[in-house]
Amino acid sequence: MFHWLGLVSLLLPLWAGMVLGPEDLSMGFIAARTVLEWPLAVSGYCLLSIFDGSGAVSLGMMLTSVPTICPWELDKDARLNVLGNAHVLWKLALSGRVCFSWLATPCRSWTLARRPMLRSWKEIYGLPSVALEGTDLQKRLVMEGNALTLFTVMYVLCIMKVGMYYALENPLHSLMWWYPMLKMVMGFR
Repeated sequence: MFHWLGLVSLLLPLWAGMVLGPEDLSMGFIAARTVLEWPLAVSGYCLLSIFDGSGAVSLGMMLTSVPTICPWELDKDARLNVLGNAHVLWKLALSGRVCFSWLATPCRSWTLARRPMLRSWKEIYGLPSVALEGTDLQKRLVMEGNALTLFTVMYVLCIMKVGMYYALENPLHSLMWWYPMLKMVMGFR
């Protein structure tokens, strides 16, 4: 049987384009990658929210004194850009210091409510008509959705590898749940 957690070792360096050393896991390195105004110093185990939007999960945890790393997004701050710095998040997850991760992967292109639809049950990676005749925005949404979901799969594999916990938030009827690699990972536990 193919072991999905072994896939982490193969794919992370390929996507990241570099391998970070042990010194890169210091909180100083992580702090340099995060917003310096974050009011809660973190050491030891912590919570991390990714794609938290308004930051409600992180704020709620902070207010109850749960050690929480500054939330990472897609477009709020270049230092916290999930796709641009994915290798930092994967390495942090593999360090075992993140005991719980909250991921609310954007579902803009995965929803069944979108008109025109960008995906279908049969064309989960994107409709051919979008690739051929879609607007630039539609093409970007499909490519971004695929990249964010692949990031999510890889991050969850990292968290699972070190035996920590995560929650993945997405609408029940989102097509993202049918993304083949995500289906395999979700069925793994």
